[in-house]
Amino acid sequence: MKKLLLYILLCSTTAVQATAPAQARRSSTKFAHHILLTAGGGIGSLGYDNPYGNAYPAYTWSAGLGYTWFFVPETGIQTGVQLSRIGSTATLTGTYTWPQMLTDASGDAYEHRMAFTNWHEQQEAYLLEIPLGFTLRHYVRTGDNGDRSRAGVHAALGAKLQIPLFAGYTHRTGSVSHTGYYPYWDLTLHDLPGRFVTEQTDAPQTGSLLQHLRRWNAAVYMELGTTIRCSAHTELIITAYGQYTVTDMLATPLNRQSDLGFGNNTNGYTFMPEYRGLIGTKAIAAMHPWMAGLKLGLSIWTGKTEQQKIRQLRQLAEDYPEYLPVIERRDTVYIIDSVCPEFSPRMERIER
Repeated sequence: MKKLLLYILLCSTTAVQATAPAQARRSSTKFAHHILLTAGGGIGSLGYDNPYGNAYPAYTWSAGLGYTWFFVPETGIQTGVQLSRIGSTATLTGTYTWPQMLTDASGDAYEHRMAFTNWHEQQEAYLLEIPLGFTLRHYVRTGDNGDRSRAGVHAALGAKLQIPLFAGYTHRTGSVSHTGYYPYWDLTLHDLPGRFVTEQTDAPQTGSLLQHLRRWNAAVYMELGTTIRCSAHTELIITAYGQYTVTDMLATPLNRQSDLGFGNNTNGYTFMPEYRGLIGTKAIAAMHPWMAGLKLGLSIWTGKTEQQKIRQLRQLAEDYPEYLPVIERRDTVYIIDSVCPEFSPRMERIER
C-alpha cells in the first residue's frame, strides 16, 4: 500500500510541475489556517455624559495575536487575544453644592460648596479583549488561467469579550476650592485653617478606577479595508475599524456612588474630603466605551505551496528508495517468417 501511495504522489507531482507557473501557489485555499498579527490606533472614549463639564475623546491603541480558519476559500472564523487602551479627557467647571446640609461645631447648618477652576482629568483603561467573528476576503480573478490579483477586499464582523485589567485617572491642571455657605446669615466662609480651603492647585494626582468597572463586558466590532498578497504565505491587511461596548461598563451601584468623588464620610465639620475622580460618582450614570481608527495586520498562512509539496515528495523518494515500485516494461515485437509467409505476420510478446 505504501508503494502504491508513493508512486501515485510522485506521478501527480510530475504532472503539477509540468503545468505550474513559475510563481509559488497555494495548494488549497479551503480549510486554510492563518496566524494574524495586528496593531492599530485611533481615537476613542469611555462613553459617558459629564453634567459638570465636558468629556472629550482621547487616543487609543490596540495590539493582538489572532487565528483565522477559512472553512471556505473566502469566508472564515477569527478569534484571538488583544490588548487595548482606551480613555477620555474630562473638564469640570462651575460650582457644585453638597446634596445635604452639614453642621459645624456650634450646631449651625451650612452648605458645602466646591468651585472647579480649569480642572482637567485624564482617564484611561486597559482592556483584555477576546474577539470571535466572521472574516471575509475576496481577490478578483484576472487572466485566462484564473490567477487572482494581489489586492483584494477584507471585511470582518463580530463580538468581543472585554476584561478590564487596569483603570485610573490623572489630574494635571486646575484647582478645586471648598467654601461653606451659611443661609441663616447669608455668609460664605473660605480659606479657614483645616476647612474650606483651595486644594489640588496644578498638582498632579493619580488614582485607581478599576473598582468602579464591571469585570465582564461585551462589545461589537467591524473592519473594512484591503488585503495585499505579499507572498504565497503572507498577506498585508490595512483596514478601518470601529467597536462599541454594548454593556454598561460602570459597575458601581447607585447606593454606593459617591458625591462627585468625595466619598460619603462627610458628617463632621472637621472632615475635608479628598477628590477621588469623576468615574464612580453620581455625576455619571453609565459608560459605553467606543473606539475607531486604522489597523495594520499581517496574515501568515501555515499551509504548504505546491512547490513545497513537490520538494517534500522528492526528498521522501531519495530517503526511502526501497518503497518505490519497480515498473516492469513490456514491448510487443512483430516477427515476419520469410520461409512460410502464410504464417506471417506472427506476433510474439517479449518481456524484458
